Amino acid sequence: GGTTGFGAGTVFSGGGSTDLIGTHTVSLASDFSHATALSFGGTVTVNGLGNYTVATGGSLAMSSGDVVNTALNVAGSLSLAGAGNQFAAPVTVSGAMTVQAGSTGNTIGAALIVGATGTVRIEAGVNVSASLAIGAGSMNAGLIELDDLAPNSANDAATLTIAAGSLVNSGTIHALNTGGGTVSSTRVVDGGLINAAGGVIDVDYDLIIDNTGAIFDTAAGAIDVLAGR
Repeated sequence: GGTTGFGAGTVFSGGGSTDLIGTHTVSLASDFSHATALSFGGTVTVNGLGNYTVATGGSLAMSSGDVVNTALNVAGSLSLAGAGNQFAAPVTVSGAMTVQAGSTGNTIGAALIVGATGTVRIEAGVNVSASLAIGAGSMNAGLIELDDLAPNSANDAATLTIAAGSLVNSGTIHALNTGGGTVSSTRVVDGGLINAAGGVIDVDYDLIIDNTGAIFDTAAGAIDVLAGR
């Protein structure tokens, strides 16, 4: 536990991983970037003056109740394995972000920006859900996947909630079922969604778009539904 200061001069090297355990505060004196494996094994809060970048080749694994109060750029990989992780500032993904089965109540209070090379996966599992809520100004030019990894899994959901504003999609939102089986979890996009020019909603497994009290606009976008869905 305790407080650890990171900044532009902090260098992680080698092929090993670093784990922050206990109740821990990370203070950024300036922009901070790492291209190695870093884990938040405890309950970690990131504060400070700079932006946090998970560089290409690097990874960040978050557990439960972690809080990132600085802008986060993900060129490598970000995984959420526990519940209730919070991001107070924009999260920009040009690499890969995964919300693993059992990871629920995760919130980006600001915008989620998925670049053309970025992928965000929300993965339900064996009767366990996964969820992510995002804020106003969110945009997807890459790939957002709502999936179920377990065969014949039910009573769970892979959910993307747009808590404020509308998600503007010029990439692909894909509902799929890699776990196989005839019974699978629910895939839900909850909130405002603008399927803009170039945008595709690719439905390879049942998808609920719940725009109660919000706008679903696909006047310029495409919807591709697999036969039998």
